[in-house]
Amino acid sequence: MKIYYVANARMPSEKAYAIQIAKVCEALVLAGADVEILAPIRGPKGSMKDAYHLDVDVGIKYFLTPPLYNRGRAGYFIESLFFMAESSLFLLWRRLCGEKFIIYTVDTDTFSYAMLPLVGMPVFIEVHDYKAANLATKFFFRRATGIIATTKASRRLLIDTFGVRKNRIIVEPNGVDIEAFSLAIEKNEAREKLGLPQDEKIALYVGRFYEWKGLELLSPAFELIPNIICVVVGGTEQEFLKVIKASSLPPNVRIVGGKNVSEIPLWLAASDALVILGTGKNNSSLYIAPMKIFENMAARRPVVVGATESHKILIKENEAYFYEPDDAQSLATAVKTALTDPACNERVEAAYESAQYHSWHARMCRILSFIKSRGAV
Repeated sequence: MKIYYVANARMPSEKAYAIQIAKVCEALVLAGADVEILAPIRGPKGSMKDAYHLDVDVGIKYFLTPPLYNRGRAGYFIESLFFMAESSLFLLWRRLCGEKFIIYTVDTDTFSYAMLPLVGMPVFIEVHDYKAANLATKFFFRRATGIIATTKASRRLLIDTFGVRKNRIIVEPNGVDIEAFSLAIEKNEAREKLGLPQDEKIALYVGRFYEWKGLELLSPAFELIPNIICVVVGGTEQEFLKVIKASSLPPNVRIVGGKNVSEIPLWLAASDALVILGTGKNNSSLYIAPMKIFENMAARRPVVVGATESHKILIKENEAYFYEPDDAQSLATAVKTALTDPACNERVEAAYESAQYHSWHARMCRILSFIKSRGAV
């Protein structure tokens, strides 16, 4: 089974979307598919296997486009138009040459996938974010062979807004590399490697610094629990302060910079609790299923998570410690409870067991079953 994965993205890249694409392609290859990524040239080329520590390599065909993606929205739009045309024409040429294949794509932008149904081969897309109705999205979603939505809210949106039939959509949140995130290393050893104090309680937050994530909750929450250190991985202190619109941090909130994805499991292993933020101030939580939820569940540490609609679907009450979104006191209480609950291990193991269902391999097996049910194989 030949699959062309069309990705309007810089590949390889350290961004979460690129990691997700890499893991999806790896899972497809391990399931027996012949996978080739189609992507624009937006930086140094490189081996997918080396960049993401994959078990198999994944080929990439690069397309030369105007180097405008970092020239503002207009530049990105123009370059994406070129990629849309080039990738679609390439696939049409392959079909006219007699090649049989499946097109698999992802919504890294709002329109570059729109022409793919015109190729005349089965088209499947992963939808990771909110989709506004416009000519491009209406054309595509009414013609796509199948849609993999990462949240139930996205599924509802596609049905209500675009009239997509229910049998053309499945819900599959992001996956997790169980082996990578369940390190067989003692907490003290992990702290020694990272230079973290051995005698302190540490709650860890991992994630890039964006305003919509609710990062401003960390400082007031940990001011209420000064005996617990909040270690933040994801960027510089200056970047963090800019996002939360503050001039300083409590002494127990420590920003340690961005880290390579391969280092994150060690940071998780060094922690006493893991924090996943969620806010009710915007609709981001409805349409996004972050990989970090399952990564944290696989790390066998107590998980403290914002009780947003999408989070409560992905992780159950017996698997985590929920706090009310945007409530500093609630977050502080949840962290304290996670660190003192005598039944904590039961929640940790329940979360770990649940994470198995969301391994990249298990996820892809379900997606391939869906693809077959749509008559594409």
